[in-house]
Amino acid sequence: MVTLSGTFAVGILASGPKILAVPAVLILGMLALVAVPGVWRRSRVLAGAALLVAFFAAGLARGFTALNPPGSDLGAHVGHYVTLTGLVSEAPDPRADRIYYVLAYGDTRVLVRVPRGPLECEYGDLIEARGLLLIPRDPGNPGEFDYPAYLLRRGIKYLLKVESPGELRRVGRGTASPVLGTALALRDRMALVFDRTMPPEQAALLKGMVLGLRGEIEPGVVETLVRTGVVHVLSVSGLHVGFVLGFWLAVARGLHLTRVPLFVGSVLLLALYTLVTGARPPVVRAAVMAGLTLGAWTLGRERDWPSALALAALVLLVRQPLVLHDPGFQLSFVATWGILYLAPLVQKYVPAWLAGTLVVPLAAQVAVWPLVAHYYHVFSPIALLANALAVPLTAGIMALGLLSAGVGLVFLPLAKVLNATTGLLLALFTAANEWLSGWPGAWWYVGSPSFALLALWYPALWAAGQVGYRSSWRRALVGQRGRLVRGLVWVPAVLLALLLVWPPADRGLTCYFLDVGQGDATVLVTPAGRTVVVDAGGWPGEYETGRGAGERVVVPFLRHLGVRRVDVLVLTHAHEDHAAGARALVGNFPVGLVVVGPDRPGADRPPGYTALLGEMAARGIPVERVAAGAHIVVDRSLSLRVLHPPSTAPRYARAEENNHSLVLRVSYAGTALLLAADVEAEAQADLLAAGVELAADILKVPHHGSRFFNRNFLAAVHPRLAVISVGARNTFGLPAPEPVAALEELGARICRTDRHGAVVVHVNGRGWRVETGRR
Repeated sequence: MVTLSGTFAVGILASGPKILAVPAVLILGMLALVAVPGVWRRSRVLAGAALLVAFFAAGLARGFTALNPPGSDLGAHVGHYVTLTGLVSEAPDPRADRIYYVLAYGDTRVLVRVPRGPLECEYGDLIEARGLLLIPRDPGNPGEFDYPAYLLRRGIKYLLKVESPGELRRVGRGTASPVLGTALALRDRMALVFDRTMPPEQAALLKGMVLGLRGEIEPGVVETLVRTGVVHVLSVSGLHVGFVLGFWLAVARGLHLTRVPLFVGSVLLLALYTLVTGARPPVVRAAVMAGLTLGAWTLGRERDWPSALALAALVLLVRQPLVLHDPGFQLSFVATWGILYLAPLVQKYVPAWLAGTLVVPLAAQVAVWPLVAHYYHVFSPIALLANALAVPLTAGIMALGLLSAGVGLVFLPLAKVLNATTGLLLALFTAANEWLSGWPGAWWYVGSPSFALLALWYPALWAAGQVGYRSSWRRALVGQRGRLVRGLVWVPAVLLALLLVWPPADRGLTCYFLDVGQGDATVLVTPAGRTVVVDAGGWPGEYETGRGAGERVVVPFLRHLGVRRVDVLVLTHAHEDHAAGARALVGNFPVGLVVVGPDRPGADRPPGYTALLGEMAARGIPVERVAAGAHIVVDRSLSLRVLHPPSTAPRYARAEENNHSLVLRVSYAGTALLLAADVEAEAQADLLAAGVELAADILKVPHHGSRFFNRNFLAAVHPRLAVISVGARNTFGLPAPEPVAALEELGARICRTDRHGAVVVHVNGRGWRVETGRR
């Protein structure tokens, strides 16, 4: 079963929209499957090979059809306002300020995003929604969350953005699964009990822990749990299924049930809990494995966890093949493998009094930490202690939560009494994790592990397990023979150790022009590992809310790189699209120095900018004002030269704030970059008149390619690469055709963040090369 499931998964990985040989492979697979009975009588080896071919072809077929779902072609309407009528085909996903519905429009599935309002529809409702139809864009920045791929894993291609609750209405009931409808209605009633008997923050957390509804939990709470390595309690999985099944088995023992009634009751309970919690991959995996284990016990058969784990994977992949790429799927299966494979070995070396609380979380953490680092960019040494505290608390919270939900369906006041105790446990759970996350060295952010590390880590764990389980492997390691076995164990271990401790190669200077929508954000990483951020983007309202480009783009990107400190943050001017994202930066990273332009008494600047500088001062971050002629020293290999504005800044007839932007020139290994912020024609003329060195290989085009530019300025820079940071479908008409034409006349290669995504320039002693986030 393990081999067949693995072969099916390999077939899914091999599938893709551009594979031309799919029909031939499918025919080969069907012939192989037909040939198995006849071949088996002659050669089991050949029959096994034919079966593997068949499973590979089946995986390839399922992956191909999932990547190319059938359905109505709405492509001609993308970018337009449309009205769609269809069935709510999944459980709604409520958030604090909006709600998501999956709309079945014919054979096409559309994700509908609606602001929260008085009308909230249910699974099985027929709804009519009017909004802007979009296809989510591919990620533009390295390490960015791939939203289109996430939707495709759910069979969704289109997104309908509804601007107001009044643009959505219920028009009737459609044909839906009565079983699923009943389970989801039960879930909604249980969630309503929590809402009516607890404060909103605790109700949201309890719904996440018991029902898997995470949408309303405060982001800060989730971030704390990620840092302490306890966020898995919000993803209904084996831990939750184990608790539910444990409660049922305790009841069954009290009722003196025999094996068959106990098994039937367990399967029905597992199926109900799986449906109530949304049938996500981790809970389906846990339910299938639990059912198979109980089935083996009922029949008196030997329990085989590798086969049960493989069969659970196969069930999920047949139903939803692209879930193979889902982080929840990967973490769930890898953690389970770690617990079942490594925990018995770890237990041999742990004192008996510690084994009950330490062995399982240790085995799971050892197995999943590379994946956690890849997806969450965090490493948490505190996770062992945090899980030792969290698991017993979670058991109590779940027991009381399920009891109060059941009681509340009948008599709400009693549920409120029960949930007073639940609230105390939740408060203790939250406080403990906040306390642990504040310990020095409890967690730190790390960059995404390399593929080589992932490829070596798991073979090394497997080989270590074989040494622990098989006496023949141990004898081979210490005996005179068995060189192959010694190589299997030590080669990956030695390579892994070298990978972890070997100093990184000198990659020169790397400059990232990020795709932050309509705004600017540039990140420079020096050969010594120092980080400079020039502007941090900003979306409308981000000064006030702190949520936008900084939180969603710049901070995750820096974590993807493994950045733990921003050495220099330069804010070229006060406009929101350049500076508002800095709020998220200073809230998530230590900042060594903030550089801003010279003070201009009476300047009309956004209040949010003044508040941001005040917040920096309150945090003890030094803020330095600079003018033309200054040098910002980053390290021995790099400094930034300020070309504009002068200390006695002139008055400009228009665009005062833009024309007083800081303009920086960066030189490294014979390559020059000019970061021109938002200066317009008047300031560009002043730069020409000042006689400063403007020539540069790479130009960050001023003011997003505005038509207010100076041709002589562009000619003086004469860039080989011109980067225009601009938002897709922006309402300003940027970039304007005139500067684009002028740059083309100069022979510059033009890269635009709206089309090409992030523009990454690598500079070393041999020159420079450029990569883009989108092709």
